[in-house]
Amino acid sequence: MLVPSGGLRAVKSIAMTESVLDSMAYLQMKDLNPNTTLLLGSAGQFGSEKMCSFVNALFQQMNQDKSQAYQQYLQEMKAYKEWKLYEKEQAKKLQDMQPTISKTLKISFSKPKYFDRNNPKDMPVNHWQEQSVSSLKELAQAIKSSPYSSALFEKGYRNASNAKSFSNLLIYDIDNDKDSPQLTLKQAQDLLEKQGIESLIMPSKSHQVEKNGYIADRYRILIPTAQPLGSLDTESFIGLNSLVAKTLGLYAYIDKKVLVDRGRAYYKSPESAEPMFVQGKVLDIEPFKQQASQNLFTEKIPRKVFSPPSAVSPPDLSVNVVLACDNDEAGQRYTQALEEIFFNCTNQLPEIYTPFAKDCNDDLRLSQIIGENNVNADSVYQYVSKAFKQLENPYVYAEGKREILEKLDSVASIKDFNADTMSRLEKLKLNLNTRRKYGR
Repeated sequence: MLVPSGGLRAVKSIAMTESVLDSMAYLQMKDLNPNTTLLLGSAGQFGSEKMCSFVNALFQQMNQDKSQAYQQYLQEMKAYKEWKLYEKEQAKKLQDMQPTISKTLKISFSKPKYFDRNNPKDMPVNHWQEQSVSSLKELAQAIKSSPYSSALFEKGYRNASNAKSFSNLLIYDIDNDKDSPQLTLKQAQDLLEKQGIESLIMPSKSHQVEKNGYIADRYRILIPTAQPLGSLDTESFIGLNSLVAKTLGLYAYIDKKVLVDRGRAYYKSPESAEPMFVQGKVLDIEPFKQQASQNLFTEKIPRKVFSPPSAVSPPDLSVNVVLACDNDEAGQRYTQALEEIFFNCTNQLPEIYTPFAKDCNDDLRLSQIIGENNVNADSVYQYVSKAFKQLENPYVYAEGKREILEKLDSVASIKDFNADTMSRLEKLKLNLNTRRKYGR
């Protein structure tokens, strides 16, 4: 018995023959998946009672293992439904929020006092200072003119440990790397409009520029909040930013490195960048801060996972049984007995495969010669007929004909030709040898 690497719970097909080698030949010939196919062989020994006991024990263990897989599916489905309910509740909270921002509320951030305006990659370390604007339009213009950060740095020196507090601005970076989930500018705009959250979407300097051989929308999402984020340690900073991103449906797409960098600053966007404005309610950050500080979110979704569970499909618990015993009287008796045994275990008649030659191993050899997975009288006849036409064709070179004859001899050694076919084959051999003898 050869069990798939995933164990009995992974089994979707069973191939039963008189030897495991024949089962392996059937697997290869029919191009079955070795990771889901159980190979059985009677090893030349067959007793109905012993075989019945073995098959019953096998299916009992298989059903037990598949039951565990089904229980795991139920647990994963429960987690997925709980997540979707949580997501729905958070979206409703956002919709029910009353705007707490007035037209006079300022949007704060920090920028360096001195920098090279002609160098889009200039990122100073010193002389960072707080600045505020009165609208998203002003914010868009400001981040085109200088580097910026949501962190407020102590003594104007930019690093993570000097990020003494954070302004009322959340910033998410979306690069749409080649092997990552993709979110276009338009999709981001639609998502934020659906959430009804006031925000700014600004293309970055690498937007639609080839990066690692890949061109994509690359941009930042800036979300003003009704209150400053305030002083946050690293854990709270990660939790708060992650919680908001997950609630808004952005988490799968954002650059996760940004979430752990309290001192993160961003290059200015090019002057040609076209901002996208989303009108809506200003995000009330206080409920998120409370939830992050109480660690409620990480209790619901463990930190080691830190991504929403995916939708799951029920496991395939069905098993297809194929009996492929030898093509002889003993094989017919085995097939009849095994058919009854497997039917009693599964309430389904197994599929019967009768080898065209003596056994599956011979059928595999025939399959490799004729280039067909389905080896039967018709496929072999078609191959032999085509081969004879080539042998009788005067335009086929002698070397090619010798190769054809070798293959026909191999076929004949596996499955006997009838007298007429053998006579025709011998005449063609004689003709080829005669032409070779006289150099024709």
